[in-house]
Amino acid sequence: MLAMVAGVGVFTYPAAANWYNDRLHASQVHSYVGAVTRLPDAELEAAVQAARDYNALLPNGPLRDPYALDAEGNPIPIGEGKDAYEQTLRFEELGMMGELLIPKIGVDLPIFHDTDEKSLDAGVGHLYGSALPVGGKNTHSVLTAHSGIPGATLFTDLNKLRKKDQFQVVVAGETLTYEVDQILRVLPTDLDALRQIPGGDYVTLVTCTPIGVNSHRLLVRGHRIPTPEEALPAHQQPMRVHRVRRSWVRRRSGWRRVRCCLRSGWSG
Repeated sequence: MLAMVAGVGVFTYPAAANWYNDRLHASQVHSYVGAVTRLPDAELEAAVQAARDYNALLPNGPLRDPYALDAEGNPIPIGEGKDAYEQTLRFEELGMMGELLIPKIGVDLPIFHDTDEKSLDAGVGHLYGSALPVGGKNTHSVLTAHSGIPGATLFTDLNKLRKKDQFQVVVAGETLTYEVDQILRVLPTDLDALRQIPGGDYVTLVTCTPIGVNSHRLLVRGHRIPTPEEALPAHQQPMRVHRVRRSWVRRRSGWRRVRCCLRSGWSG
């Protein structure tokens, strides 16, 4: 009997854990949406402008692999300015920056500052040193998440995306849509594809591949396209948030865990 119960537990744990994590992510997103909804339009616009000002000052330097160590085996510091970065686009105590939706693979995850373990355990991390995800010319944001974690889907299905698929980034009440135009599998040291592209407006999604081996990085890049109303998240659909249409909702065109995603900033 005990063996039977144990066997049932083994088979039901992943589904139950996935369900729990899905509910947790939904709660975090709901908290973020509530915090943003309560802010005046002027404050939201100021936050987005501050992020754009931050992006304008970013150098187009090379990113480095998160596992880069110094001669003594210690993580290499990622530079100054981290405190200011962590306060930009921070709207509530959870520290969420925004929300990532990938309809094709059922992803709806919170985005957090940085790609440390705390952020990656909770959802998607924004790679410090890449542009903050508010769109605009000469921007290239990098969002990372784990793959193959028991009980948490995260970016496990990212390899199912193909060119022309779309995903959305929701920040400060604005929904930005990106269409996949490039899919690469590269070595951890080959990060040139994450540089800024003159005149471009890009977001790249990053995870490790193959699952369980993690010898390479899967880079799924999208370029900005206009957001149709039907692509807006459910909580931004007209007349669906307490039947109030806010002006800020606008279409702006483990077991052993395998730690696999980028935790870095600009080198040099």
